[in-house]
Amino acid sequence: MVEELSFEGGKILLPLSYTLYEINAVYIAFYISECSGSAVSILHVKPSDEGDKSDFVNEVRKIAEKFRVRYEIIEKPIEKFSHRIVSDEIVKTAETGNFSYIIMPAHREKFYIEFFGRISDRVVRKTKCKVIIVEVPREGIALPLRLRKIFALTFENEVGRDLMILATLLTSSASTSDAEIRVLGIIELPPTVPLDEVESSEEFRAWKKDFYNSVGKYIKLLGRPITPALIPIREVRDVMNYLRENKADILLIQTKKTKRGTLLGQREYEIVKKAFSIVLVTIV
Repeated sequence: MVEELSFEGGKILLPLSYTLYEINAVYIAFYISECSGSAVSILHVKPSDEGDKSDFVNEVRKIAEKFRVRYEIIEKPIEKFSHRIVSDEIVKTAETGNFSYIIMPAHREKFYIEFFGRISDRVVRKTKCKVIIVEVPREGIALPLRLRKIFALTFENEVGRDLMILATLLTSSASTSDAEIRVLGIIELPPTVPLDEVESSEEFRAWKKDFYNSVGKYIKLLGRPITPALIPIREVRDVMNYLRENKADILLIQTKKTKRGTLLGQREYEIVKKAFSIVLVTIV
């Protein structure tokens, strides 16, 4: 039952190493700040051997001016870089500073780093804050200044609350109020059901009813159009084919926090890794 749909305001912590791909996380943090009024604090954990990062800092300032938002920069110097030290500093700052949200940039890394845990993965497991991970599937993918089409993807027959909050928030400004929100309900078909009999199967009809009712509640609550799209698949490749044919500015996925192992299930991981746009993973 959907009773309330609103962004729980609070301070946003944006950890940055001042690397080019992280600009996408800056955009997301400032999108949210623009629409919610939440304060943004950039945390830079600075190794002793760090080079000049002034170009990146200047770019952040220009983006903030475009969105007309304010931010502060917190620097934490460290003697030696390690994923553990950096993630610990982020978690400590979030807790002592009473932050409500952490927006973490992330991208594909070497296998052994992903195996033992990227900085973003470590932060998610350690922090009590809500976390939004801004995944950049590969170099060169970037967000537009204004979002026009958002896909929110779920493998469940009901749409996650946090997923809809994020999709709505990113389209709440005057310049994005006409953006399309499309909710993709992914239903995996059993191999015993022939493709030409899918829509007439009892399982599909029950799943479809629950999914459309779930989306309908949000449409009624928000008073704005949301497009539901039910996608029957045999394998993840079918999802990727849909995303290739229907371009979106950004893809949203919701997942639950895990104590060990990967944050994403195998299906979600494959989608993030092969996505054609920036992916936001909201952790609940």
